[in-house]
Amino acid sequence: MDLLKKWGIIASLCFIVLLPFPFFLLRFWTDLIHNTFNPICQSILSLINPERTYYGIESDSAGMWVLMALIVVSSFFVALVWNKKRNGMSPAIGNWHRTIIAYFLGFILIKYGVDKLLLNQFYFPEPNTLYTRVGELDKSLLYWTSMGTSKLYSMFAGFIEIIPGILLLFRRTRTFAGFIALLVFTNVFFLNIGF
Repeated sequence: MDLLKKWGIIASLCFIVLLPFPFFLLRFWTDLIHNTFNPICQSILSLINPERTYYGIESDSAGMWVLMALIVVSSFFVALVWNKKRNGMSPAIGNWHRTIIAYFLGFILIKYGVDKLLLNQFYFPEPNTLYTRVGELDKSLLYWTSMGTSKLYSMFAGFIEIIPGILLLFRRTRTFAGFIALLVFTNVFFLNIGF
């Protein structure tokens, strides 16, 4: 059980540090991640399907999934080495880890919630999309176009993300916020898989 906790701590912190979010203030860090891991991910993807061209580590891309798999596998080996030292994990490490994860998830939820409130994520469709027949649209573009036509839904979705994001920042409300955030992230996960 101690090994799984260590693995979870290492993997989650690596996800926070290594997943290149384009909105981070530290643009050089995102560029460093792309320059370091993109060639590795491209090599792995070209072994899987040599006929396809991959463009990089982007949101919901094959490169991002490969990077996530690399993080999961490599963090397991680091956790094995850490576990071999036979010393127990300090409770302070667990507390710091939970706080870092809560703040990070809160930041992500608030950021995407504000984007929805300001109509920056579900934007109104472009004229060329509106005049394209529904059957000719990619299902992802069709979904985003449909969401952009409803300001009410965009604002509702924004509040649903902002509320747990703010509640995650406070220790007393973290558990409740975690349940709400789990529902929000489950919805986002299935939207990404489905569309």
